[in-house]
Amino acid sequence: MTLRQQLVRDARNVFLNPDEFAEEISIEDVKTPAVCDWSAQPGGEHLYDSPGDTWGVNAVHAEITLAEGVIPTPEPGQELIVNDRAWIVRSANTQAGLLNLKLYRNVA
Repeated sequence: MTLRQQLVRDARNVFLNPDEFAEEISIEDVKTPAVCDWSAQPGGEHLYDSPGDTWGVNAVHAEITLAEGVIPTPEPGQELIVNDRAWIVRSANTQAGLLNLKLYRNVA
């Protein structure tokens, strides 16, 4: 087994294990384990025409990491339903078998 294969295996079996770091969430009506930071801070201010811009908006941010392939990789600006709430995607990146989502939603 290569190191890359071991990393992917460990990510799914340890990092995404609800008995270790993950919690069970519903994303786009799919139940899956994920590591969630429900109080993530935004990655700095953006220009108003930038996807995922939340400058000046009463918004909350979250970062969710789940297994790659559970849902199709979303595009910035796309709406996702997570635990029955609508969130907007700021960014979506894949690495080592994981999908990392940075999300926000307006709470005003």
